[in-house]
Amino acid sequence: MNQEGPLTEEQRLYRSLAVKENASLGAVIEAIERGILERMKREGYGENQLSAALSASRITLLTKELDRDYLQRVFPEDADSADNLALPLAAARFNELYEGEIAAVKPELAASDAKILAAMQERMPLESVREAYLGSSLYRALVGNDRTAQPEEQRVWKSYREAREKEAARDAQETEDIFAACWQQRSRSQALPLAYREGRAAVEYLRETGVSEDALRDLLEKYAEYEGRDRDAYLRKLAREAYKEKLAYDALQANEEDAFAAALKLFVQERDGKPVSFADEKLIADALREAQAEETSLRASLLSGSPALRAPGFDHNAALAVLLGQAEGMPFQRGSYLTSEDRYKDFISSCEEALIAQGAGRSVAEERACYNKLAARELLEAGATEEEIKDILLRIGGIPAKERAKRNLDKLLAEAREAMERGEAPETPVAVAEENENVRKEEKKRVRAIWKEEPADIPQSEEALEQSESQAPVVISARERRRELARIPIFSPKSERGEDTPADEFYDSCKQEYKEEFLIPFNDQMDEGIILCMLNQGYEEKEIVAAMDRLSEAASRAHQSNYAANKMKNVKKKPKYQNLLKGFEQKLVNAERNYLQTKYREGKKMTSYDEALVRRRDPCGVPQ
Repeated sequence: MNQEGPLTEEQRLYRSLAVKENASLGAVIEAIERGILERMKREGYGENQLSAALSASRITLLTKELDRDYLQRVFPEDADSADNLALPLAAARFNELYEGEIAAVKPELAASDAKILAAMQERMPLESVREAYLGSSLYRALVGNDRTAQPEEQRVWKSYREAREKEAARDAQETEDIFAACWQQRSRSQALPLAYREGRAAVEYLRETGVSEDALRDLLEKYAEYEGRDRDAYLRKLAREAYKEKLAYDALQANEEDAFAAALKLFVQERDGKPVSFADEKLIADALREAQAEETSLRASLLSGSPALRAPGFDHNAALAVLLGQAEGMPFQRGSYLTSEDRYKDFISSCEEALIAQGAGRSVAEERACYNKLAARELLEAGATEEEIKDILLRIGGIPAKERAKRNLDKLLAEAREAMERGEAPETPVAVAEENENVRKEEKKRVRAIWKEEPADIPQSEEALEQSESQAPVVISARERRRELARIPIFSPKSERGEDTPADEFYDSCKQEYKEEFLIPFNDQMDEGIILCMLNQGYEEKEIVAAMDRLSEAASRAHQSNYAANKMKNVKKKPKYQNLLKGFEQKLVNAERNYLQTKYREGKKMTSYDEALVRRRDPCGVPQ
């Protein structure tokens, strides 16, 4: 909902249904934000700070921008004109208070989401519903905290799926006789692809009964002939495509203006509601081309409504080419029904579902590199080429821009191939999720044990402790190392700057936090975190660079002459830090202004450093 980049069509549908289902959402948001701003005023936030807090207003979920009338309705009266720079950042405090307010309506939001998800599953396959909801829910957009939102989203999704699966099992049992009749009538011709033959029976069953994709999948599990090692993926794809084809027929009733859809509807009526053949669709498309229909318009009509472009067992790109008159013949899928891309998507989806079932509030995105390597192993075993896998990973592998270099992909594939050649048993999605959770539990146990008791053989003096640590370095596995590296970006030092805390002392405090938190040696990623922390605390860039040059223990510092300056430059360039850095810059400006105003009011002599600040900012009219 509140994501970067454009929304997908499915996410737009979720948003519109969420707004419709929660008719009083605008009034709720207004009441919450009025109350939060009033409380922040009482806490001492000034006018400018309260205005800044409204940059995080949730009313923009309903409107394109904040209008003047809304601002007047929610902005507190008699707010202090002076800002209180000792308080936390206004937007951060606004979000913190919002989280508490939204917690009160969490049950109502969950109930409305269950209705919305059910409505969406009537219009699209299950996979599309999940992708539209997880990561984009109304609750996530309102609460403004991904760590809080993710477990709740997964809880709602899990509850919804459990209810739907029970309903599907009941529907499958009640309609099995109809399915068996459709199945009995399917073609047995070995000249036709198995997925095409089974898909025809599946579509006929769906159109006759109107049951869900889940119910179809339950019955395919029992009846389908395919017995390959990837049978589950085969059944999921067959059910998904059959359901999409059925939805294409359903949509004909509402599409009166499109020429292709109107003609197709007549064909279906002439056949007493039975599905049309690919030859029928080609006949309609040929007639429209002869009637001088523009290719762009015809292509759009076909992509929007052609059942053949969704049918199981067809190569949908080839089918489109035939319908547009660019190729001939029946567009059957050549080779395996499951493409490498299908296998990749199914593996990642299965891992995501396993994590949700586990209830740990974790997602594949948090350890995507690990899951990508496991998926690559699966694809290699299925016969995919390395170039094919690289293409899939670059297009849909969720790889950050900084990690898309060829050497990184080569390394990932080399590790996947090495595991395969060693004959290690491939890890199932459930096993991966369980192992990750078990490792986290063991880490928590170790920490708790350290707090509860102190074994007698632990040396008590600082010298003895240092000597013991140097003699017994921590050895961790490659998997643990990857996990530790993945945790670094989400860790933030807790150190707070005192009134006279020098940069060296603050840097060293942050460094110690990283060394105590992580099992791996201090590295340059941790230095990035310290830079962000120190900028947030109001230290200047030159202070941070000087402290880092003196005190950093990152291995890369040893062979870089301008390590700290380069690290600062790289942090400032990274797109993901831009919004944070803007906030830090404003905080520093405010702090400098406050410092100069105080010094000027008290009549203290200005140093050359103070004069440089005045010349740079001149925020309060101090003579130069």
